[in-house]
Amino acid sequence: MYLSKSSLGSFLQCPRKFQHLYIEKQKTETSPQAQRGIDVHRFCQEFFDNLHFRNGDFSLNPDFIEPFLEVCQPDAKDQIENFINFERQHWQICKSLYPKNPKKLFIPLVREEKFVSDSLMQVTIVDRLDLRIDGNYTLVEYKTERFQPKEWKKTEFRREMMFEKSTCEASKTFQERFPNSITDFVILFPRSNDIMTEGFNWRTASALKKAIEKMRIDIENAHYPCNVEYHCRFCNFSLTCDFEMEK
Repeated sequence: MYLSKSSLGSFLQCPRKFQHLYIEKQKTETSPQAQRGIDVHRFCQEFFDNLHFRNGDFSLNPDFIEPFLEVCQPDAKDQIENFINFERQHWQICKSLYPKNPKKLFIPLVREEKFVSDSLMQVTIVDRLDLRIDGNYTLVEYKTERFQPKEWKKTEFRREMMFEKSTCEASKTFQERFPNSITDFVILFPRSNDIMTEGFNWRTASALKKAIEKMRIDIENAHYPCNVEYHCRFCNFSLTCDFEMEK
């Protein structure tokens, strides 16, 4: 079974939820929050195809942005505007780092692309891969939730990005196109207008490896206990789950 960031996250949150989603393949409805996230991700993906560069700055094609702003919900509109502001700051940084050709650093190498590692049996979709001034790469992720600076949540973000890094660097397709190293990650939170940026470290890599090894053992043994917690009440399977009996 090929694992993804989503399937790993579901398993660590609740193995029973993972069973419903990825073993039984039960369908769930797309929530307004999820649809909003899809729309914002689509905007971020298409943003770079609709830029005009002139006199050391860029402008956005009005035929592209206006339809988005007309139909999106107010909070999605705010996220789009915050993302544009992020990129204006990013553009200034690229100009200062590489004034001869700032677009080389500014335009992502990858946008919304899937990479598969057969050796690890993992798959990931990369929101974005940026070139660094030293020739290495930065993974960029978009999160439409509010940034939570709590350590347990940061650990979750670090694990997700490490999963993405390990999958990419073990992918033959990725290796052929990008021979250098993924050294760090950036997570943009346009909803709360926050940024999380860190370098990768061996502790996260070791913890991720142990979590995946345990997960695969539990899958092999069809061991899917229910993790009873506060979030159970928001779970799509709460009406059919027997978590009440397991408290």
